[in-house]
Amino acid sequence: MAEAAVAKRNTHGVVGGIAGLFFGFFLGLDLVLFGVVPFNSAVPFILTVLGLVGGIVWGRFAPLGGRSKKGPPPPAAVREPAPVPGPAPAAAASEEEPGTPPAT
Repeated sequence: MAEAAVAKRNTHGVVGGIAGLFFGFFLGLDLVLFGVVPFNSAVPFILTVLGLVGGIVWGRFAPLGGRSKKGPPPPAAVREPAPVPGPAPAAAASEEEPGTPPAT
């Protein structure tokens, strides 16, 4: 019974939190490096925390695949390959071998 509960655990919140943390940190770092906010401002720290919380919420509640109740996707259309052209047909059939001089 405990194994089923562990197997059903959703880890999208953890992955979303890590992604949000990095997003908020680098957004704050960009704002500092481009001079939008001063270095001693609390904005980069606030953006990092907001990114962490936003990532957890998004990862927990967003439908990130694997949850659709639809059936399997339709099979892909299979196209037949184009026919490969064969050798060109002979213009005139002659009984002589090519490269031999005509009989006179």
